[in-house]
Amino acid sequence: MNWRRRSLLILMAGATCGLAIARLLCLQGCVAPVRIASGSMVPVLFGAHYAIVCEDCRFAFRADATSPPATGEAVCPNCGFPSNRLTVRQLRHGQRVVIDRFPELIRRPRRWDLVAFRDPVEPASRAVKRVVGLPGETIAIHRGDLYVDGQIARKSIHAQHAMAVLVHDDSYRPTRTDNLPARWEPTCEPASASGWRQREVGYEFTPPAGLDPASGAEAIDWLAYRNWRCFASPLARSAPTPVLDHYGYNQNTSRGLQAVSDLSLACRIRWSGDGRLWMRAQTSLDTFVVELDRGLQAATLRREGRAVGRYRC
Repeated sequence: MNWRRRSLLILMAGATCGLAIARLLCLQGCVAPVRIASGSMVPVLFGAHYAIVCEDCRFAFRADATSPPATGEAVCPNCGFPSNRLTVRQLRHGQRVVIDRFPELIRRPRRWDLVAFRDPVEPASRAVKRVVGLPGETIAIHRGDLYVDGQIARKSIHAQHAMAVLVHDDSYRPTRTDNLPARWEPTCEPASASGWRQREVGYEFTPPAGLDPASGAEAIDWLAYRNWRCFASPLARSAPTPVLDHYGYNQNTSRGLQAVSDLSLACRIRWSGDGRLWMRAQTSLDTFVVELDRGLQAATLRREGRAVGRYRC
């Protein structure tokens, strides 16, 4: 190897090492831990908390340890069981994170980014928050929704998935408390005329005699969801309620709750034969229906009965 090639390799190796060192200098928390101290960024980042498994439905959830309930018990956000005991064995440290300064050197913060900054109340500490407003914008919160310059701030589907809070998982059903109403139940009268049956896992539908889905949504055998009041309340845990912006992590926080308008449904479907499956979501203003046609391998979205989108599967 001649001296020019050797010098070039040494120069490249030195430049690579320099860039690597400069990149590492942009990181904080690799050696000395940077831990989340509060629960303000839940469910993305957790401070000190209790890791709990519900004694009734076996659903795993977390509860803030910096402000625990005075009763020493937590309410399960999935089934509403109110007597989950908080113990020292359940305590967990706040998450350890690495703060990376590099992205903000090459671009400005974007809406919904997570950023760390020096806490104005405790300058020796750092706070982590999510960016919602950008320079020159007017920000307002109305009934739990964020408005930017008078318009509601819509999240991308990716942001919605990343920030979603679980409302109910049917995989975890109460086993300790008897005589609770069903969370999912047929709307047929009588219920015995419905083709829906609850199974150990999920629900099974067998078309009853006389059902004619071709006649329209009115003839569909619906399985309706009943939302429970899964938070501390003088009312029964199974009392029906709209989906509210409550989060089970903040067990000791008292505030006015707002009805949620951004909802998603995730399910697994095992389908034999042809047929159609309808899914309906209703608000005080609109009714949305999605029709899945297995024979045509197509999906149709309707709003107030009018088709607004068709998709081939």
